Amino acid sequence: MCTLSQGFKLCSCDGDKLATTEIGWILKRRDQHKKISAIKGKPFVYQMNTSEKQLKAETVQALNQRNCFDFDYQPKEDDFLQIKTGENNLWLAFRYQKGLWKADSSTKFSSWRQQLEMQEEGFVRN
Repeated sequence: MCTLSQGFKLCSCDGDKLATTEIGWILKRRDQHKKISAIKGKPFVYQMNTSEKQLKAETVQALNQRNCFDFDYQPKEDDFLQIKTGENNLWLAFRYQKGLWKADSSTKFSSWRQQLEMQEEGFVRN
């Protein structure tokens, strides 16, 4: 399992050939022309503990300070990145807004997330 606090690289090598359990990160891009449909339900909002919040803060700092990707990538507004970490396979979410990666706490019920399309996926290398 990856330890993001010790430095990491988001590797895309054969990401399309990885088993679902091997995928450690997912990058999606927003298509504003994609239709938004109504979703009904009540989202579950996970409450992070202190160490998970710290890890998320350190990860977003790394994303903004250096190139964490192993491929040529220029973030665009509303790009959405999820990174799996921790013993319980916690997925951390980040959204690119106004030139910076920011911690994201939206849910699948957030209308803009319906417009996301898969861009890349891979594994996390320490």
